[in-house]
Amino acid sequence: MAPTDSNSIYFPSLESCLHGEHQLLSWSAALNALASPNNAQHEWILQRFLTDASCVKQLETPLDPFAPPSPESKSLFETLTAAINITPSQHTPFDIDQLKGDALWLSNKTKIDEPSALRIAVLEWQNRPASQLLRGLSDPRNDALGKPDFGSSILLSRTTADYGLADAATFASKTNVRSRLLRLYLSERTSILRIAEIMVRAYQCDDNVFGRHKEVSVGAKGTEKGGGKDWVPGLGQIIRDNMGTPKRSFVAKCQTAIESRLENVEKGSEYDEQEAQFDIEEDFIAQKLTEIIHILQMMSTRLEDPEPLDATNVKRWFELMARCQFFDGLQFTSSAVQALVQPLRMLTSLMSLQMLKIASISQCLDSAAEACVYTYLTARDTVQEINQALLLAVEKAEPSGASPAVFAWAIITDAWRGLADFLNAADDTSFPSGLDSNNTKNLLESFEEMRNPLFDVDLIQLFANSATTNLQVHTVIHSLAINLSKGFSTRIDHSFKLLARNALLQLITSSLNLVQYSEPVIQSTLSILNGKDGFYDIVSPPFDATTGVFTPSEALLNDTWATSKLLVQAQSRYPLETGPLLQLCQAFSRDGTLDQDDWPSALYFVRDLPRYTQRLPHGTEPYSLVREEENQNFASLDRDLPMFGQLPGQQYFRRGEYSENQALVPLDAIFAEDFLTIPTGTLGRIIDDSSKPYIGCWDFSYSGLSHLGLLLSTFVASSKRIEYPTQSQISCVQATDIVGLIASALAVCVRNDNVEGAYAVLEASSDGLDRTEDITTVILTILDEAMQPTGREADLETMLDLTASCMHFAYVVTKLLPHRIWPFLSRSSLINLDGSGGGLVDSIPIEMSLGRHEVLLGTVHLFDALVENTVAGAIQRRIPGKQVTRFEDIKAGGGGTTERAIGRIVTRLTRIMTDIFQSASSWRFENVAEKLELDNIILRTFQKILTYVYGYDDTQEPSNKITGLLASAAKHLLDTFLVPSGNDLALEPLLQVLAAGITIPTTTLFSDTNKSWVTRTVSALKCVETLIKISVVLNMETPRLQLRLFEACPMLARLFVAQESFKKPTLELLETMILSAGRGVEEPPSLLGHLGPENAKCFLKVLSSLSKPLEDAALELQIWRFLSAVVSHRQQWFAIYLLTGNGGRGSAGKEKSEEGKSRGRPLLQHALDQLADLETFQNKERAIAMLDFVALAQDNWPWAVLDVRKHSKFISSLANILNSQQTSSFESSSDKRIRMCDENRQAARIADIFAMCLHEARQMGDMSLAKDLSSKLYYYRDHAISGADTAYNDSLHTNLVRNLQMKFSLKPEAFKRTALTAIPPQFGENYFYALEYADEVLGFDSSWASKKGFRTELQISNIMLSLVESHVMLLNSWKNLALELSQVLPDMPALQLHMAKVVKDCIYDKTKSRLPPHIKEGLLETRVDLAFTLTQRLVEAESREPDIQSLFSTVWTTLRDSSIDLETGLTGPDAYYYRSVLKILLLSLRPHLNTGRNQPSTTSSTSKQPDSLNLAPDLTSDFLAVLSDVICPSYRHLCTSLHSSDPNPTSLTSSIAIITSDLLILISLLQSLLALPAATALQPHLHARIAAAQLIRYATSLFSWAHQLAPPPTHDPLCGELAILTLVHLSALPLCAHQVAVDGVLPQLAAAAIFQPFTSPTSSSRHGNAGVGPFDTPPRLHAIWHRGVLPLCLNLLRHVGAPLAAEVAGFLTQCTPQLARASRAIANINTNTTKTHHANHKNHDTSGSSSQHRNAGRAAAEPMTLALASEVHSLALIELICARFRAAGPAAGVRADAIPSLCGEAFPARAVREEAQALLAGNRALLRARLVPVGEREAGWLRREPVGGKEGGCENRLEERVVGELEGVVRCLTEVGEV
Repeated sequence: MAPTDSNSIYFPSLESCLHGEHQLLSWSAALNALASPNNAQHEWILQRFLTDASCVKQLETPLDPFAPPSPESKSLFETLTAAINITPSQHTPFDIDQLKGDALWLSNKTKIDEPSALRIAVLEWQNRPASQLLRGLSDPRNDALGKPDFGSSILLSRTTADYGLADAATFASKTNVRSRLLRLYLSERTSILRIAEIMVRAYQCDDNVFGRHKEVSVGAKGTEKGGGKDWVPGLGQIIRDNMGTPKRSFVAKCQTAIESRLENVEKGSEYDEQEAQFDIEEDFIAQKLTEIIHILQMMSTRLEDPEPLDATNVKRWFELMARCQFFDGLQFTSSAVQALVQPLRMLTSLMSLQMLKIASISQCLDSAAEACVYTYLTARDTVQEINQALLLAVEKAEPSGASPAVFAWAIITDAWRGLADFLNAADDTSFPSGLDSNNTKNLLESFEEMRNPLFDVDLIQLFANSATTNLQVHTVIHSLAINLSKGFSTRIDHSFKLLARNALLQLITSSLNLVQYSEPVIQSTLSILNGKDGFYDIVSPPFDATTGVFTPSEALLNDTWATSKLLVQAQSRYPLETGPLLQLCQAFSRDGTLDQDDWPSALYFVRDLPRYTQRLPHGTEPYSLVREEENQNFASLDRDLPMFGQLPGQQYFRRGEYSENQALVPLDAIFAEDFLTIPTGTLGRIIDDSSKPYIGCWDFSYSGLSHLGLLLSTFVASSKRIEYPTQSQISCVQATDIVGLIASALAVCVRNDNVEGAYAVLEASSDGLDRTEDITTVILTILDEAMQPTGREADLETMLDLTASCMHFAYVVTKLLPHRIWPFLSRSSLINLDGSGGGLVDSIPIEMSLGRHEVLLGTVHLFDALVENTVAGAIQRRIPGKQVTRFEDIKAGGGGTTERAIGRIVTRLTRIMTDIFQSASSWRFENVAEKLELDNIILRTFQKILTYVYGYDDTQEPSNKITGLLASAAKHLLDTFLVPSGNDLALEPLLQVLAAGITIPTTTLFSDTNKSWVTRTVSALKCVETLIKISVVLNMETPRLQLRLFEACPMLARLFVAQESFKKPTLELLETMILSAGRGVEEPPSLLGHLGPENAKCFLKVLSSLSKPLEDAALELQIWRFLSAVVSHRQQWFAIYLLTGNGGRGSAGKEKSEEGKSRGRPLLQHALDQLADLETFQNKERAIAMLDFVALAQDNWPWAVLDVRKHSKFISSLANILNSQQTSSFESSSDKRIRMCDENRQAARIADIFAMCLHEARQMGDMSLAKDLSSKLYYYRDHAISGADTAYNDSLHTNLVRNLQMKFSLKPEAFKRTALTAIPPQFGENYFYALEYADEVLGFDSSWASKKGFRTELQISNIMLSLVESHVMLLNSWKNLALELSQVLPDMPALQLHMAKVVKDCIYDKTKSRLPPHIKEGLLETRVDLAFTLTQRLVEAESREPDIQSLFSTVWTTLRDSSIDLETGLTGPDAYYYRSVLKILLLSLRPHLNTGRNQPSTTSSTSKQPDSLNLAPDLTSDFLAVLSDVICPSYRHLCTSLHSSDPNPTSLTSSIAIITSDLLILISLLQSLLALPAATALQPHLHARIAAAQLIRYATSLFSWAHQLAPPPTHDPLCGELAILTLVHLSALPLCAHQVAVDGVLPQLAAAAIFQPFTSPTSSSRHGNAGVGPFDTPPRLHAIWHRGVLPLCLNLLRHVGAPLAAEVAGFLTQCTPQLARASRAIANINTNTTKTHHANHKNHDTSGSSSQHRNAGRAAAEPMTLALASEVHSLALIELICARFRAAGPAAGVRADAIPSLCGEAFPARAVREEAQALLAGNRALLRARLVPVGEREAGWLRREPVGGKEGGCENRLEERVVGELEGVVRCLTEVGEV
């Protein structure tokens, strides 16, 4: 071996292997992948591996694949391990010196070259974690009996155990490491040989190893790998030619190899037991025997080549057989090694037979061909060795592996004797062509060995007699045929199995000259034809294997001579002997072929029978002899001879009760005269006249199937029909054969989906029966009788055989005519619906006693078929039926059986099967395959039931679904397996099945048992996963099963590494467990915690290798999905390992050794590195899976974002991928639309990743990523917003709904996937609606699968919905990214262009969308939310983009043109959308406001307006339209809605919360409109619309009954605040202010109940004083006062002026308690002043008071807030305005004394001014001590710098605002004093 190429898959660079970059593919793993049922998915990696130069070199010499050590290999070894190629350090997870030492030790012990030993050492090191998980479990020697454990509590406890540090240290010890090295070396040798054998056989037999026809497999890394069609046979030819082009050279090398290995077995390994465990010796012997077996396989295949075999090879072989005696006496103490002896003996027996080349030699001898002189027969010494070896076997006189060879030699030598006699008697002129006296000399001399005088007997006769008697050759052939089929039953060995059985068949056919037609011949032939195949293999072949080798059936039927000797003979003896013909035809059905008439080919010999052979009836002989001169007993019938008769009257007899004296009568003429009566004059022959009644054979043609039907009908207990000649019913064995043949024929029809052919078979079999019965009725009646206690009077085993055959028939009838099986089951004793027990339950103990369970298996298969038909016929049963004949196509119906009865049948069977599954582990099984098959089918059917019921249609009630008939059965399964606590006994069988999967032995002999074992384990994994998923779907309480699975996590981890087939389903189960556990609020169980430290460490290391080395694409996708679940569902320590490479809790701070270190990079880093390579994105699924993992890691582990951001190449790669995605949304073809789905998913995940990176970068002030992305957002901008609407085809879906409803009364939602079957989502033709489920339900109708049928429509809908869903995902992710980008809009003007377009695209009229409501609502909600936020950010950034400037018109146009009622929209079905658009409309007004946002001025409308007021006419009309069409009517509608709200406090609170938020939007919109610079010019228009809408009246009215809209317990007057704010904003417009005055709003406000706290002298505050403050309850009252009442008064004084001053002042003076509250609030004294304190100052000047007012009774002052300061400022300003009006007097048009002053006792102006001045004095320490923020906004101001800087003396923004208000108070009140 010369692994110098670092790119070599066989042995890449050592450094890359040790750092985890490459995982070496062992020969054993390659072999297992090659032999797996789904090996096509591994073809590309296997082709790379097996065609690698180093691999080919080893395969060319499979008998000795490893070169011996040499100086060159030593030099190469030193180069590979040199420091320059692999540099060790303390941080590396390996010890290079230890690896070198192990490699050199292995090279020395096994004498192989050092590089090969190094590769094995690296393999052992890489596989060490998996080996450590499986320690003590995978070795079959752990069982004391050496038998496999298929599930026990002991095994379960062993598989769920953890191992401590001491055990880990023992595992890593030098002795154990070297023991594993030796085992690995032996395994690699055997695997190389096995692969070579497969390749050679594939070449010679033209095997389609990968079961594909020029298909393409996809590698895990993404690129499509072409499976070169010719590479396998090409490699096989290379291997065969290198081993020896002449056959003799090839065979000679194999013989040498066998002899050397036998010597090794005798001598032992000679390994030093001090350095390796002593049990390695046992492994050594087992591997050597296994190698011999594979060499024998290779030889056997090579011997099938027509090239002559060299005599030396034959001699050498029989010399070996003479020495080892055909291995008959080979014994070993180890049961594991002894198990290999049987296949060794079988292949030795087969090889001995093939060595003799019986077919070709016999043909040469019989035909006296020239070729016979070139055979081994001409070598006398060879003949002598054959004789000696076979005579030794003859002398033993017992069956042995030599029996076939002895029999073959007898046949050959008999033909040889005939030729020798002929040649000896011939002269030179009479020799056959090509032969003469010269070239036949050796042939004749060799034959003298057969006449050796040393023997006193005829050797040829001795061999022939011994073979058929003592050696029991036919029994041996039977055993060989069965065992060879079982031992080589997998697809990879299919051609070898056929070759072996054909070799045995050649022996049988060649013997027909010597051995007459007899039962042993027939039975051995049947064994060869049937092999190990069972009935259900006909219906569903275990695999689809294509090979150039004939099946035994084909070989026999192609042999005309053999057919005449066997089949024609069997046909001629019918019905005297029914068994041979029926059983042979049944055996032919194994091929599952149809003839040109679409009939099963197996029925060819029984469809039309030319003769009738049977004993003549008792009594007078009905014939006369004719042609007596020929002396052949020819005869002619003198009268009609009926085939059947009937008992007279109504009498009938049971089997065995008939008396010969009873009279018989012929059948009715309808039956007898047609074809069931042999007419007079029919010729025939008496073939047996030795005893009466004679046996006659009559030349009469008749239908064999009709005869079989009538013959079987005699077996029914109530039948009056008997067979006329025999005057009896048929036997149980005959009935079994008949039922078996009919069932097999129907099975062939099921296999080929040939319903018409099945009906033809049934019709033909029923032709002779009464019109009221048919063959189906007859067989089902027999089944029912057999299940009853009285039906078991016959031999138990015979009756069980019959019952099993009837079960087979019932199974195929369920597939073909289910309407016949349901009524039968509803009334039969099989399951006994009306009581307990039943025939099935009663038969179980009988089968248990015999250890065979064919009936139970038949019932289980029937159960599976019934479940499928329950679904398949669910719709068809609802369709009204019509009058039909017996076999008309109503195959899916219920045959009149009610749905309730069908549901009861399935439920009853489910209960029975549940009990069987839970108890079968303790039963006796003679054939373990039956146990495995039983568990597999039950688990598979359980999963089907659960999936049918809960996997489709999200209707809450299961009984209302299509699969409602299974609802009760499904509920029983959930009640059994998903209980929240207890009932562990019900769960034990499930867990035991899983545990047993770990112990499947690793071998290169792929037996049927191992295959069934794997299948059963996979079925259990899927069933358990389905159960856990259902608990999530139904939101059930955490089931006990889930807790047990977490406890059994060590078992699942071991199961993951036990078999490649287990990896994916095990990870799916683990993923489901994590998802289920993480759905609750409580802390989920820790997966690693349950594994235990050592198991967790090993499992993590194994998982880190992903799908290496086989690079299984499906497995890697599942691994990434599993890892995504881990990082997103609170598996803390597991996630830490994935993201950092540290071992988490189990190893943190503890493991410093090599074994505790991570191998390679963390998986997060691996994903980033892979995604940084653009080639990764060629496989979209793989790239998306990794993107999912990275995105979820970022979402759940913020510090993972740092690792992502640091990976610059990864970020750059994603940006480039994003920039390259330019797919159009209007792709038409399905493939392109599916590809776009993947593009959208990919872009969505990239957006999520970038969003998190931008968030992190923004916090760190890094804008580089945002700048880089700003130019690469076109895909999102163009596709994310409206892509879903473009993709959805409403007419397509509407037509689908209508058509399905019309045709089947169904909605497409019936096929919708639920969360059970929709995880993970796979976009495409099967995404939303489950096609596989719809196929089952609607497949009966021809319009379903037609070219443009419903199935096509459903496929197109799936693609459409896939595209819609992908666009929804893209929109949600784009929203996250856009929001992050919007944070940097002020700094990036270029980005504003993108965002402005996004906003405009998001403002989309919802009524134009044709999406389904459940999609549309969420989609539009996302859009408007995104538009609102982006608009807000763009406005804040003061964007000057034209799209933003014109956004108001766009939004208003969209809103105006929509079908939404603008008045009632806020309370209608589209309220959320309408509300959101109004918010955006509000924001869109901000660019039109002036910078200061001033209120409209009072300047004359005739004065010159600034340029900003010169708006476009259409924009002006839009402003007015918003007021008149949106604000006013909506305001009115909301007020009305509030007034009519439900008075119930709960309902009222909910209504108020929604409506008041909408009112606030309208008020803000009104405020913005009135604040526009154009509002002054539009005053008349604005006022006209406000007046017309009576907006002032509605606001006043809302205020008046706002107290009724303040429900307990808070009594929050929110409606009152909104009403008063409305009046404030309206009064800001001069004309509206006059309207407020004219309408007398102030008196109405004063009269409102909500206003009373301001005027009432009664205390309402928490301090016991009158008035309302900001800290009183509810606090909103004070807001109404200082934000509403006072600003309203100021607006009225401003715009109406002096005429309203008296009213305003009078209105406020009513609020004396509130005015006093304001003066007290600003005072720097305790607010709880006494009445005496007030009395001392009651005569003071009303304009102020002395400083004593401040100092008297000083105590802790009240807190000062901005609201209080604003309130006092507003009061001071009002007082100032009133004082000016009073001072103006008549000049202002008022009387001075008519305007009362506010500054009285309640609000002393001087005192207030002095208090304010005191707060402003000095360093304002007093103010800061009292200043308190109210709300988050003010709290934020408290932390912000003042606008004017700290030079003004203020320390924060809040203080600055309060100081401004207080300074205003001082200015106003100072001027008041002056006025």
